[in-house]
Amino acid sequence: MSENPYGSRPQITAKRSINKLSDQDIPLVADLVRRLIHPADHHIPYDDEPLTDEDIQAVKEARQEFLEGKTIKFEDIKHELQN
Repeated sequence: MSENPYGSRPQITAKRSINKLSDQDIPLVADLVRRLIHPADHHIPYDDEPLTDEDIQAVKEARQEFLEGKTIKFEDIKHELQN
């Protein structure tokens, strides 16, 4: 296993690096990140397999975590990255 070149906290290193970018570079990086998060996946066929008991349990757990406020709001992530 190779060592992580970004240290033990890659999120912090990434944020610091983004903060060092010039204003003209921000749109380019934002587009890259958007493409990483939302790849052009329209060519992937629809998954029509039935949900397994494990899938259903995972959905229930995720829903419960959401109701308990254990998830992170997208707006909070945006604010953290922009400040």
